[in-house]
Parts: sequence; structure tokens; C-alpha cells
Amino acid sequence: MLITTKYVISAAHCTEYLPREENEKHNKKCIQKTQNGERYTAGVFSLECRILWTTDSNTDQEIRNLEIVPVHPKGKVWVGVNDMNNIQSFLSGESSTIKRVVRHARTYKGGNNYGSFGGYDTTIIELDLALTKLEYFQQACLPGPSFDDIREGKLAGYGKYFRDSWDKKVCQTNRYGKMKFHYCKNENACITDSPPPSSKVCDDFFNRADTPDTVPEDKEEIMIMNGTKPFFCFGKENKENKDFGWCVTQGDYYDPRNTKKRKSWGFCSNDCHLNNNEASAGVLRIVDHVRVMQEDLCNMFLKRSLPHGTV
Repeated sequence: MLITTKYVISAAHCTEYLPREENEKHNKKCIQKTQNGERYTAGVFSLECRILWTTDSNTDQEIRNLEIVPVHPKGKVWVGVNDMNNIQSFLSGESSTIKRVVRHARTYKGGNNYGSFGGYDTTIIELDLALTKLEYFQQACLPGPSFDDIREGKLAGYGKYFRDSWDKKVCQTNRYGKMKFHYCKNENACITDSPPPSSKVCDDFFNRADTPDTVPEDKEEIMIMNGTKPFFCFGKENKENKDFGWCVTQGDYYDPRNTKKRKSWGFCSNDCHLNNNEASAGVLRIVDHVRVMQEDLCNMFLKRSLPHGTV
């Protein structure tokens, strides 16, 4: 993410110059070598390392950030490249070698998960050359400390396109069925030759002459009170795309404090019908209207995941 003509914010896991194993030990060795006028070798990289001191404005606590200078190979940053698998996309962008990388004192330590430590998965990169094609690239505006980020926004990145776990196809339901944003139970599980399950209460309601025969276009569901018991009624066709069908779902995660093993159903989302010829990663993809989770709810999900291993 370009923030000035010479500075970029990126993910810390994209700037892992030093080994993940015994990372603190390598940091100290690199700093000591630099103080002695030498360079530290880590794999193919020849590096210089220094401590950059900053102060927490809330607590006045000093923070020891790590500056890494990749002497050789220097590495490169590309801007304006939408598809890293396409040479023409590279040629249309602009690039600069890396002058230095600044990693937060409590940075993400690397690996395939965040572990129990977590850490900030962000890093600042300074470029050797200022970028010039600013009429094509919009610089990002950094929020201040008082900015309310619990709002709707865009999600963008070059990461994984498919949810698949190893060889197992994984896909999620959309917002129109009974189990919204839950996982389908089986791969290739979308059913298109029959309507989804429906209760007799809902069938009787839709079959009456004085009621609609399905859920109105601008609604996701209809709730009917039968005595004191609520019944939720859904359409027989998938509103996202009638050809997407529906699937059997696994588990009930509506209440994250009280999850249940429950067999139910939901309408298949576009997630279940992705083009298998698409590149799995390296392509800029943008999702609009993304809502940021409340911090207390986010922390609850994080803590729930730790007893089962690491995040």
C-alpha cells in the first residue's frame, strides 16, 4: 500500500529476511554485526540491522523497532501490478529497489499461523527511488488514532482465491438461506435439482391466496409466529443466482459462545462456483462493502481458537 512516493506499508510476512526459528537471536546477531561495521548473512541475504526507537504516545513507553537494510539482494517493490502471474501486468507497473524495511517491536514472527504471540503483521518499506506515475496510483490515507475503523469498507489483496483445505473443496453459504455464512458439509455439495427443505408452516403460508408465494425480492426471510414458536421461511430459489443451488451445512455458529452440532441447510454462494482456472494467488482482488468485526467479538473468536492450537 503506497502512502507516499517513497514509502509503502506491507505485510510483515512479506519481509522475512531473518530466519523464523530463534528469530530474536538472529536479530541480535545482525544488530551486533552492523555495530561492528560488518554485514550479517541470513540465507541468500546480506543484511545490516539497527534499532529504531519510537515512543508510545499513550504510555510514553519506548519501543524498539527493527530496521533491516537488505544490502544484497536488495529486493523490489512493484506498484500498479494487478496480476503477478502476467508479464504484461508487470510491464505496465512501476518499481523500485528497497532501501530499508522497518519492522514493529512486536511484529508477527512468521510461520503459517500467528501462534499464541500474534504480533503486528505490518511493516514499513522505504524505496530507493520515488515513484513518478502518481496520476495512475492513488496514495493511501493513513487513519489517525481517533479514527473509527468499525465501519464498512473495502478488502483488497493478492492472497488465496480458493478456501480449499489441501485437496478438500470448501465453500460457504450466502445470506439468503437458513444457515447464513456457514460451510457446506461436503465437497461438490450444491443441490440444484430440488428445492431446499421447508416446514409445513411455511408451505401453508406461501400456498394461501392472501399471502405472497415466496419471500419478497428485497427480503431475506419471513418470520411467522405459530403460537409462541417462531418459524423462519425462505424462498425456494437462491437469490444470488438460481443456478447456484443449496447445500447441507455442518454446525450452528450463530451464537459463538454456544456452538452446536446441527445438520441444516443454506444457499450456496459464489464461493462454491469459482472458476478453477483462476490463479490461486498473485492477483489483485477487491471485495466491497466489507464490515469490520467489533473488537470484543473479534477477541472472543481469537481466544476460542487458541485452545484448539494456534491461530
